[in-house]
Amino acid sequence: MTDPAPVDPGDDSSPVLALDIGGTKLAVAVVTADGTTHGSLVAPTPHTGDWRVAVDLLFDLGRRALARAGLGEAAAVGISCGGPLDAEAGVLLCPPHLPGWIDVPIGPLAAEAFGAPFALENDATSAAVAEYRLGAGRGTHTMLYLTVSTGIGGGAVVGGALHRGAAGNGGEFGHITVHRGGRRCSCGRRGCVEAYASGTSIAARAREALAAGAESALGVLTAPTAADVAAAAADGDPLATAIWAEAVELLGVAVTDLVNVFEPDAVVLGGGVTRSGAMLLDPVRAQVGAEAMTPAAGAARVALAALGDEVCVVGAGLIGHALLGGVDPTGPPRRAHHHATPTTPPPRGITLATIGSDTMSDWLATQLGEHRSVAEATGDLAEEIRAAGELICTRLAAGGTVWSFGNGGSAADAQHLTGELVGHYRRDRRPLAAVTLSTDPSAMTCIANDYTYEEVFRRQVEALARPGDVVVAFSTSGRSPNIVTALAAAQRRGATTLLFGAGDGGPAGMHADRALLVPAKSTQRIQEMHTLMLHVISEMVDAWAAGEEPTA
Repeated sequence: MTDPAPVDPGDDSSPVLALDIGGTKLAVAVVTADGTTHGSLVAPTPHTGDWRVAVDLLFDLGRRALARAGLGEAAAVGISCGGPLDAEAGVLLCPPHLPGWIDVPIGPLAAEAFGAPFALENDATSAAVAEYRLGAGRGTHTMLYLTVSTGIGGGAVVGGALHRGAAGNGGEFGHITVHRGGRRCSCGRRGCVEAYASGTSIAARAREALAAGAESALGVLTAPTAADVAAAAADGDPLATAIWAEAVELLGVAVTDLVNVFEPDAVVLGGGVTRSGAMLLDPVRAQVGAEAMTPAAGAARVALAALGDEVCVVGAGLIGHALLGGVDPTGPPRRAHHHATPTTPPPRGITLATIGSDTMSDWLATQLGEHRSVAEATGDLAEEIRAAGELICTRLAAGGTVWSFGNGGSAADAQHLTGELVGHYRRDRRPLAAVTLSTDPSAMTCIANDYTYEEVFRRQVEALARPGDVVVAFSTSGRSPNIVTALAAAQRRGATTLLFGAGDGGPAGMHADRALLVPAKSTQRIQEMHTLMLHVISEMVDAWAAGEEPTA
């Protein structure tokens, strides 16, 4: 691992076009090497289901900003966006705040549109660079930056060097667990600080409480925001006060954990939620002072960001200048081109003649060992599996239909499930209503040809699924666009969604009412557990339909 380079924008004086992609807004500006912005423009982020619409708007804003600034063509393009992302390749992998933006090659697209090299960086890391050089972190040796906005993210400058992590996605401070087994986060996990202290979560908690009948001054608002909750808490409203108090307390827990790990000179808090000022800052400061492990950690200065709404744009611009100046604060210099994927040559020395019984025994022992380990861990999902089986039984009993789909081997798993339902598992009982969407070649090829493959399941779900149905998706990664969009469509249709997935469920997990997530990374082990779980559910459904008790 190479040592991180110093946070230095270089000495380039050419204009850099800075693009910031947020969940609610797109912001662009031309940034000079001193961090000054020119020709700034902002527009709401369109959420149409097609990321190309937003990218077209972003690039149009960029062209207009260049024209307004009057400083000439862009010498580089600095791009800021929430992760996860592949900074070197310039690809947005699956940012939770941008549903449907999966494997989007934003860097190469920008390089082609503006004829300049690109630098892609996580938005919170971009903000950290800006605050460290020009804002509240100026003059510090080690600084942590947290943005508390739609989501929560961050960046760390340690010893004057920006730390991005091994793959460039370090700084996901919003996913520090502060309440194990707590609220579902946008990442698919539970109990993250983002699920309690982000603007989105604060507003959601207020709406949930009002919908449950809680009395509050917020009740006169159609859709209260985090700012509304803060204002009501300042006025002494009991509901708002309780929501706000828990949010800032758990934010303080996360900040204290970070202070204990990094022992920084300063922690800088930015983002829309921090506009509440002392209502947020004072409790966090108090918690850090009281619970830090060492005097040095407890002495860390906790301050609000100084650069305002343009902090990510300024940071993206500075990182673009660093690229031009040959001093890239995020690692080795990057250039705007696609990178060929190296291929691994086939193993030498192994032929059918050399695969004897001993070799096969070793292979089998390895595979069985992995299988047993994952199967044992999957046993912890017993309650989730029972709930999934109960869901299917109750919806079928009420006249609902089970719709299933998946890609590749997961498509076969989807067919396997519906086969057990329409046919039978082990008992002679009545057939049950279940259909696999990946088995209609006319619909699949028509939709893929006339639209995109991303639409092949979504359009079928929108045509067929009804309230009371169960829509079941199988995905080992949780990242396939056609899976994610179809589950989202099912929820909009009022159907209940069930995901057979793995890990944290990925973007698909965000649209799953219930999820059976195998604790494994190996595709083959995940699929083996999917088969095991669908067999257990089939036994449960079989027994229910036959009026018997399930058997082992």
